[in-house]
Formats: sequence, C-alpha cells, structure tokens
Amino acid sequence: RTGQQRADLQAEHRFADRPYALLQLALSGDRGELYRRIDERVEAMFDAGLVEETADLLASGYSPALKALRTIGYREVIRHLQGDLSRAETIGLIQRETRHYAKRQLTWFRQDKEIIWVDSARESDRIHALIDNFMRDKRSGHG
Repeated sequence: RTGQQRADLQAEHRFADRPYALLQLALSGDRGELYRRIDERVEAMFDAGLVEETADLLASGYSPALKALRTIGYREVIRHLQGDLSRAETIGLIQRETRHYAKRQLTWFRQDKEIIWVDSARESDRIHALIDNFMRDKRSGHG
C-alpha cells in the first residue's frame, strides 16, 4: 500500500513511448475455478516443503522482516513456525490472502483498455485469430 490513488499509479507505470507493438491478451475464466486452483496450489506448496524451506531460511539467519519474507505465504508460515497458527489455519489464511490478491490483480488489469480479455476454454479460435492478425500486421508494417 503506497497511499497513492490507483489511477496515479497506473499513469506512473505506463510507458509514454512504446518501442514495440504489443498484443495484450488476458485469460479470463470462471472465478470459482480460479479460486479452486489457488487452493490446490497452496496445498501443493505445503506438500512440496514450504514450511521446511521457510524454517531453513530463518535458521540461516534471514530476518522475518525482510521484504521477501513478508510476502503471501512466507509471512503466514512464519506465524505458523512461531506457534501462532496451526497448519490448517496457515493453509486457509494463505489461500484466502492469495484469492484476495488475485482479485486485486484482476481489478487492476481490467482497467487497462488495451488488454483483450478472452476465455481460454471457449475462445481458442479467437485467440489464434488475434495472434495471426497481429503477426500479419507486424510483417506488413502496420503495427
């Protein structure tokens, strides 16, 4: 959180000159499916050793105050290692925070009018046509 308005941040991070032609596609889909996949991914991260990785980082002398360790996932696992959260509470909290983060990302990107939103499950033909047209325009010098 920077205290700046979203519009100001977006304007600040836009490039005035775009040296390259861009085709910006974003995949949209069912929000429930996105959340289900987030939940599964968090479970997989735990199964793959997120708690052990975090414990090793802390044991190696890395401070929990480091910016990298204050990100979603690490900060909750640190609380778990400190005894503040059970494993189930930690997983649930990371899942919730990741879903909230994904929602904020979607809100941010939906304000960019140059992004073409497509449903990857139903619009593969449209995606291919957009890419083909973009490439054809590039080759002919129109992009």
